Amino acid sequence: MNLVHSPSRLLVAEFLWTHLEAAHFVEIPFLLVYGLLLAYITAASFIVARIEGWQIEDGFYYIMMSVLTVGFGDVVPRSESLALLHTLIVLLGLVLATTSIDVAGAYYIDKLHFFGRQLDDDPLSWLKAVQQKRIEAMKREAMRKLFETVTALHHIRFTTMQKLIETAVAKKEDSMDGLNMPNVVIDPPSNISAFNATADSVCLRWTAPQREPEGKRFWYTLTYKTRNPHWIFGRNQATVVDFITGETYEVKGLKTFTLYQFSLVVTTRYGSSKPATCQEYTEPCTVPQSVAVEALSSETVTMSWKAPKKNNGPERYVIMYSQEPAPQFKYWNRFKCGASTRFTIPDLGADTRYIACVAAEHNFGLAAMSKSIRFRTKLWWHEEAEHTSLLAPLVIAQKRLSIISSISNAKSIDK
Repeated sequence: MNLVHSPSRLLVAEFLWTHLEAAHFVEIPFLLVYGLLLAYITAASFIVARIEGWQIEDGFYYIMMSVLTVGFGDVVPRSESLALLHTLIVLLGLVLATTSIDVAGAYYIDKLHFFGRQLDDDPLSWLKAVQQKRIEAMKREAMRKLFETVTALHHIRFTTMQKLIETAVAKKEDSMDGLNMPNVVIDPPSNISAFNATADSVCLRWTAPQREPEGKRFWYTLTYKTRNPHWIFGRNQATVVDFITGETYEVKGLKTFTLYQFSLVVTTRYGSSKPATCQEYTEPCTVPQSVAVEALSSETVTMSWKAPKKNNGPERYVIMYSQEPAPQFKYWNRFKCGASTRFTIPDLGADTRYIACVAAEHNFGLAAMSKSIRFRTKLWWHEEAEHTSLLAPLVIAQKRLSIISSISNAKSIDK
């Protein structure tokens, strides 16, 4: 795809990426579309019949032949002074007819396309559904028989077993009376956030609880699952990772371009804290992964990235960047990087904020963009030296004040 025609499509892709969660898709009823078309044809037929002195049937026939681009030519207007009005009426009707046919065609083509994909993905889906129903029926039968067995055993008195149970319960109550279980309030972790998301992994980081329970004898328990539950066949099962001791963790083996919800709790021998949650999307498998800034100066920045997880042919990369606040996407600067996964952007302004992203270009055109990355260039070396020389007296004064305050505190303690 030529880069001259790609900014509009990239602008739509960026808008959908940033507003994907809040997007709502509206389906226009066909009856409304065709009702508007029929109403316009009726009104136009009445107008043309009044102008030309025709019958309503002749006006309707003329409009239909013109709008549907049939054009037999047996009924034509005679008033040359109103030729422009006739042209506008036919042109507007042609636009409405084309739009109606396009909406209907696109809808049914999408229906057939997705129906075919469902057949290609799992041709034996009907057989699996029948097998699942048989399994559920067998489970219900097994539960019914188990209930009957438990009900029958309930009427049989096992005096010896009851005495053993009563003795065990009494011993347990005596042992529990001797324990002094404290009422411990466990603080949850704070500032949990996700970063460095790729197509199959997400990194998490958080801050330890303010009051560490039992010193440092605790650990973290992480639970994650997809946000939108799949109720069919119970596929939205949560995954639990226990005994995490650090304050960062990388979750691997995730699905591409999926919204996940992460829940983290502090666990001790007395129980668990309230959960701290966050959400994050994994990136699509066709975009560059792990975009990062390797080196930064006052005029240049060196960026690196990894190839997409799924390749659609030989790939070339395009870097797009702009100074913040960023204008519309079509005004961003662009550099073609070829097949290299590392590139240095030149001619930047000193002490300026920028935003940048990377897109992969393959045989089918320009793919979706990676997540954007923001950075700020450094000062010129002489400006940085002047800034340091101006701050040096302030740093020395702060050190002197801290020494004087510590000496005065020590004297007050001695007194």
